[in-house]
Amino acid sequence: MNHQGLKIALQETLKMLNGLPVEPSSELNQEWLGKAIETAFGISSFNKLGSLVPLPSIFSSLSLKENGSDLLYLPASPIKLALDHPQALKPEVRIKLSEVLERVTELESFSQALNYIDYSLSNVTLAGISEGQPVGLSKHIRLCLAIYTCLSQSQGFLFIGGDLSGVQSYLYNVISTEASKNLKGRSFYLQLLTENVLHLLLEELGLSRTQLIYNSGGSFYLIAPESADVLETINKIRNRIQVQLYKEHQTDLFLALEAVSFPVQDLQESGVSSKVWQALAKKLAKAKSQRYANLIESKFETVFGIKEIASNRIDAITGEIINPGDSFSELKKKGSDTEARFILAKTEAQIGLAKSLNRAKYWNIQPFTDHAKEGFSRPDLGLTNIFQKSTVGRNLKFNDPNPENEWFLFGGNSYPQDEDGHPITLDKLVETKGADGIARLGILRMDVDNLGMLFKQGLGDKASFAAFSELSFRLDQFFKGHLNVIRDRSQHRKESTYIIYSGGDDLFLVGQWAELLAFAEEIQQEFKAWTAGNPALSISGGLALVKPSYPISKAADLSGEYEQKAKSFTHPITGKQKDALTLFGIPLAWSEMDEVRKWMAFWKEGLTVKSLSHSFLYRLYQFRDQKNSNGPEQFSWQWNATYLLARQKKDKRIKPEDYEQILSLIVNGKGNYRALDLACIGARWAELLIR
Repeated sequence: MNHQGLKIALQETLKMLNGLPVEPSSELNQEWLGKAIETAFGISSFNKLGSLVPLPSIFSSLSLKENGSDLLYLPASPIKLALDHPQALKPEVRIKLSEVLERVTELESFSQALNYIDYSLSNVTLAGISEGQPVGLSKHIRLCLAIYTCLSQSQGFLFIGGDLSGVQSYLYNVISTEASKNLKGRSFYLQLLTENVLHLLLEELGLSRTQLIYNSGGSFYLIAPESADVLETINKIRNRIQVQLYKEHQTDLFLALEAVSFPVQDLQESGVSSKVWQALAKKLAKAKSQRYANLIESKFETVFGIKEIASNRIDAITGEIINPGDSFSELKKKGSDTEARFILAKTEAQIGLAKSLNRAKYWNIQPFTDHAKEGFSRPDLGLTNIFQKSTVGRNLKFNDPNPENEWFLFGGNSYPQDEDGHPITLDKLVETKGADGIARLGILRMDVDNLGMLFKQGLGDKASFAAFSELSFRLDQFFKGHLNVIRDRSQHRKESTYIIYSGGDDLFLVGQWAELLAFAEEIQQEFKAWTAGNPALSISGGLALVKPSYPISKAADLSGEYEQKAKSFTHPITGKQKDALTLFGIPLAWSEMDEVRKWMAFWKEGLTVKSLSHSFLYRLYQFRDQKNSNGPEQFSWQWNATYLLARQKKDKRIKPEDYEQILSLIVNGKGNYRALDLACIGARWAELLIR
């Protein structure tokens, strides 16, 4: 369906929702549109619909074992980069559907009109559909147009999914001390790749972005009309993408592209969306387990043919072997370097991508031509990506949902720079002005706990394509958008941290360790507020500290191990699982951070004025280890610790007031098994801050 037909359908949908008569048009099938509205909104009569009302946060409705949180409402205002947390008090809704209809009619293109719907109607809903459906009106309208598009071509539907695998290992596979040059471009390249595949798929199928249900974290899902032609097009695109991905990355990256069919009636049955989603997930998982099986059958020589022996050259940034036929160049020698250093053309292109991204406000995807060589066109999908400061043609605007744009994307495209506009190297990053403590790099990985299960079960009988779209959009608002707001609140944080990756439900940050720790705490607090304080929603992470010269790939692995420690954490007293941070190799609940911070301040003051010694803290760590190895029923460590403390007091190596506080910590260990653990984490924190 062409964009003009979709714009007419959008206008007539708004008229129906306003209670106005639909005008006859040769480009509009009223029967299909009526059925689409009925299906998308879950209503049988427009008489049941009322005026615009505040939208409850979808996070209030999610639950697993725990009950959901109290009903909280989103601000009834246009969407923006900085989030306002949901509140118990219902906000006043000032916008009217009649005003939206008038503005949509004025806008020239369908893309702008759809963007305006997202901008103005994402945080409100209609009175007749608000109960039990915490989904923004814009999502219902989008689904309505998607269904209408399908009905105009078929009575059957396809649920199509694309999933890029190998993302994490590819992202972290950077060995050089100059990793900062490539990390941001490498990360954005993965997002660009999925956007390009999605763009190609929609263009080849003659569909618009209204068909999208989900697009984040290297995955996308959309609905399309079912037909033999559509399935054939999907197969052709799948083969084309896999050939080009293999050519560019061999088996490092793989994109699974699959589809399942379902009848329109299923959209009206409770819980069916979850079943369709799970059926597609199984096909995608099977495709990923048989990576490049289609390519092996059709391009056997490409995969298994005899290749020239690789050269002894490697990419100085990524460590990839430079094979005969690969395009590469020689890097300028640094300082006392005597050996030549090389860089693959694709690595150099990604470094250039990061620079273009940092300067750009707009992103334009165009068909590749010889005149578009200034854009980014890897891998060869027949597309080029132009990044620019001003708008020309069909554009995506970064971090700005202004309705004048054709579409927008939340995302962090800025990074710390030196005077020449290049990314600051990691050794310089830890020495930025205002940095606290030892010169160490922090590597932070965080991930939402149990999100897969929440998508499958958390919505219960409220599960629908619109609800899935709503949930993924709200997560993107936080991880792709609001995270940048949190970072930018502190000038030092802007200058000392890289948001390498953030999307879907996880993130990967690099920066000065003390600043990154504060950042992590703020992320957790803001996430809890954004998700309506729902006990079913939490986030866990791991913060690793390494020297700036340490390989970033190994540091990322270490942070990943710490993240898994946090996700495997069960609090020894409360029994609560996950919802934790691994700090200095030890997992602790986020709720324990205040106690750790108090001890950090206590030890830091003692070490600074020399009323406490590092050797005393070393003995304290030993007692902690003894306590944890003996178990909660054995307290021999207390006798040893009390004796040591008494000797310290007798020899006047500890202040009386410090003696009392530490003695309280040891004696109270029977009543609070975690007390010494938290005190030792605070002690390690203090030691690193004063070094």
